[in-house]
Amino acid sequence: MKTIGPFRLQQKIEEDVLGEVYCVTLAEEDGASGDPGSDESARSGLLRLFASDGLKTERFLEDIEDRRRLVGAELGEQVATSRRLGVADGRAYDFFSYVSGCSLMSQIEGATRQRERFPLEVALFIAGRLAIGLGVALRQEQDGGCLVHGFLVPHLIRISEEGSVVLGGLEVAPALADFRGNASTFAQLLPYMSPERRAGAPLHPADDVYSLGALLYQLLTLRPLASSSDLRIESRAIPSELRYFLARSVAERPRRIQSVVEWLNELKALVVQEGWASTARDLSAFLAEIDERVRPPKPDTSEITADDREEFARMIRETREKQEASSSEVAAEDDDDQPAERTSYETSVITGEDLRPLFDEGRLVRTSDVKRMASSIPPTI
Repeated sequence: MKTIGPFRLQQKIEEDVLGEVYCVTLAEEDGASGDPGSDESARSGLLRLFASDGLKTERFLEDIEDRRRLVGAELGEQVATSRRLGVADGRAYDFFSYVSGCSLMSQIEGATRQRERFPLEVALFIAGRLAIGLGVALRQEQDGGCLVHGFLVPHLIRISEEGSVVLGGLEVAPALADFRGNASTFAQLLPYMSPERRAGAPLHPADDVYSLGALLYQLLTLRPLASSSDLRIESRAIPSELRYFLARSVAERPRRIQSVVEWLNELKALVVQEGWASTARDLSAFLAEIDERVRPPKPDTSEITADDREEFARMIRETREKQEASSSEVAAEDDDDQPAERTSYETSVITGEDLRPLFDEGRLVRTSDVKRMASSIPPTI
């Protein structure tokens, strides 16, 4: 099993412009300070390995020094905090608790391939949950003020199959601005950054408001927000009441909603006023529908041809011959006073109908399938 630093990589579950995400376990012999626990569940989690091109690995720990106190903090079910941060084998990493599902970016890409916009209520539900998570973070003091995420991109947000929305990246956000060094990567992240942040201005609570507005716009239109003028173009996908709210979310900083808490309160009032309602179950149902559409269609198995039956029969004969030969060898080795058991398959037949369930499951019939079925036939003594 491949390892990197103190982690055993089990399975890569995602790859995007920021890097890769793996299911991992901490090596048992690793007993460094800050070990999240000794039991297996505490040692298992997700590991994001950040792409080395564009990110200044040598400055990674220095850039996030002010937020390392958040490692291991409990900030509620809407926020996935890091359990360990560091650099291993030249790659910066973020190790955090396991969250099922995939990133919001993956879900957006899936919906885009199907040309299926997120329903209005579902998009508002996702945005509201993100705002709640950010609101929890705002209660954490930072340099005498409130904590600002500063790098709210869909790649760092995870959506579970059950409809949970979990915000990540709080600890590493300051370092991720270094992706400016990779022009192609940074271009894909720009739509979620306020104009002030793009220009290199210091963090401000209104920067997260812009990101929320940009994400909500993309969920409704499946297009990244280029500028606030895009709102006038997408009039069909966005109701007029919501367009005004979004316009104030992505306006220039002086005219923008100034905090996530204020943004969330206005969103709640708008939802109640318009009668828009959605739950995690609605989000889960929509994602399941998208997932069903991207699966390959089942093969047509309405007819099993004569050639298929002949091939199946040949494989069955070969399997029986091998089993009978094996039985003969075992019988020859038995003691003389122990009567050898002879197994006969003469009364058992596998037909095309026996194999039809495999087709109905959308599977190709392999030799191993036929051998397994043949071996499961009750022997006649």
